[in-house]
Amino acid sequence: MSNLDEAIASSLEALRAHDREFGCDHADSRPLLERVVQLHVDAGRLAEVDQHALRLVAIGINTLGLDHPKVWHAREVLGAVHLARGEFDQSLSVFELLLQSQRELLGAENAKVAGTLHNVAAALGRLGRMDEAERLFRQSLEMKERLFGPEHEELEDTLRNLVAVYQQTERYEELEPLLRRVLEIREKVHGPESGPVAEYVTMLAAHLLNQESLDESGELHRRALAMLERQPSPDPLVLGNALAQFGWLRNRLGHADEALDLIQRGLTGLEAAFDPLHPHLAQPLKFLAVVLGNLERPDESNAAYRRIIEIQQRAVGPDHPEVAVAMHDLARSLTGTGELDEAESLALRALAILEKSLGPDHPQIGPLLIGLARVYQQQGKHDPVEGLLFRGLDVLQKENAPANLEVMIGLSQLATHYFTLDREDVMLRILRRMLSDAEKGLGPEHKLTVIAMLSLSVVLRYEGQSVEGEALRQRAAELLKKLKQPPDAPAD
Repeated sequence: MSNLDEAIASSLEALRAHDREFGCDHADSRPLLERVVQLHVDAGRLAEVDQHALRLVAIGINTLGLDHPKVWHAREVLGAVHLARGEFDQSLSVFELLLQSQRELLGAENAKVAGTLHNVAAALGRLGRMDEAERLFRQSLEMKERLFGPEHEELEDTLRNLVAVYQQTERYEELEPLLRRVLEIREKVHGPESGPVAEYVTMLAAHLLNQESLDESGELHRRALAMLERQPSPDPLVLGNALAQFGWLRNRLGHADEALDLIQRGLTGLEAAFDPLHPHLAQPLKFLAVVLGNLERPDESNAAYRRIIEIQQRAVGPDHPEVAVAMHDLARSLTGTGELDEAESLALRALAILEKSLGPDHPQIGPLLIGLARVYQQQGKHDPVEGLLFRGLDVLQKENAPANLEVMIGLSQLATHYFTLDREDVMLRILRRMLSDAEKGLGPEHKLTVIAMLSLSVVLRYEGQSVEGEALRQRAAELLKKLKQPPDAPAD
């Protein structure tokens, strides 16, 4: 049992003893309940905390009144618990009611109002209402700038959430200045060699990695690790994540063995500091699963994916969107290794969770629909494939650029489906669209453009259109020389 688990058990026993002596509604239960709730949050055991958060709010209202500052705090905790558990509508309701109370009592321009505006925006973002979320995050940020100044640490959380909005809407040019602004704030508040700065250097490096700026990403990863190694007691979470992220970079550059070592070192440090099923381990485990898959070690890879599912289920309950994403990842891996019955079961379960929690048109559902279609393709069940792919593409293209990776995967699978049906004419139209979208949306030398070019060149040569096909192949070969790594193989 970890130290946190022991603390939770002790705090629950103290609460039960107090309840036996004074009853469940006694005002003095509040500090004990606050400790129970906070310890569960720290341990990532959010699935177990809602009853305590609700009780904390109820006791506060009964003893202090609905609009006492301590009750406001309890309502914030309740909203945050709903948000973390994937109960986004409930979270939004809690935060909107709290915002109304605070505006009535404090006025429109107040630090607490700015904080709750941020929380309302966070709930809207998780519901997929990105335009509304961005508008409220900006209102919160502008209010904090007026109240605290443009370089105060109070701005950081809102800036980070705007980063998340821009990531989801693929507005990467607007995203990077925000990351660098947070880094500047941290350097001013904590010092340029501090752990908090190293953490954000790692985050900026991860963004640059996703944007294919591999050299600068590598430099920043090395800077972050050097900063952490110079500290006498580096934060194990920051160090573990930095090692895992640097391992992911090395994997992207084709150094899978070195990547595996770095990621395992990061995980070892995290496992020493946290419970083996703590949510902090989920992302490094996902890196591990992908690298093991690249090294053709599917059993170990799938074991890591299964552990992520177990982590998420314990943290947020069985019906949370994060559980669905983890199931989708395992289903995709199992599809690749031919374990199709379990893949189908997981894909259907993941889809049901997301449709229930986010609605049938949420952007996160698109990849799951496309993944389920691939399972059916592999099983030879062709009837549902076209409908799933069209629906998945429709959902994705409402929120994403046409050259989005998941969109291109869906189009590639749709082309494969028509090839199976001997509809080569339709298949070629789809592949030409893929290439056109990639060239317009990403540029002629982007990795996804090269993937689309290679896919089309293969099919053209197969169909006897060898002149055009060979010209595309040669053009792709020239572009590959400019890339620092080969592109991923086109989706089957």
